[in-house]
Amino acid sequence: MREQLIYFIICFLQPIILPFPEPVTIVGGSSVLGPLRASIIGFSGTTLGIIVMFFIAKFASINIINKIVNEKKLDKFNKYIEKNDTLIILVLFILPILPDEVICIGAGLAKLNSYKFIVIAALSKLFTSISLAYSIELIKFNGNLIVILIVLIIFSIIIKRNKLSTR
Repeated sequence: MREQLIYFIICFLQPIILPFPEPVTIVGGSSVLGPLRASIIGFSGTTLGIIVMFFIAKFASINIINKIVNEKKLDKFNKYIEKNDTLIILVLFILPILPDEVICIGAGLAKLNSYKFIVIAALSKLFTSISLAYSIELIKFNGNLIVILIVLIIFSIIIKRNKLSTR
């Protein structure tokens, strides 16, 4: 029970103040608690932390925000979101391009609709929590898959380098 509470607190604080990326916390929780508990607790904690951070950004002054997030990262977020906010925020939450706190602050400062933001965050974190928590199980299930993926990655790197060197 204590491990679950500690894990929840870590997941809650991750999008607010902790420098750990979500894959590290969810995969770590999965190895300790198992994938089902880790995905449920990770989803709950991370989503609640994202909502809190979004509202901190929405109602806090810019001076406080600048102490939490690097201004260059915030500018990078605003460039991403200019055209299609829903899709961009969804992708940013799923792919580890920017830290969650930057996405929350950027969305809060961009005056994004709160309901829309919460739905996007919840859907993306549901996907990432489940997929990350069960990723260890998938790897355990088929060790040959890892070898195949490594070979494919190396092969694609070699092909890309050859294409670049021929140009």
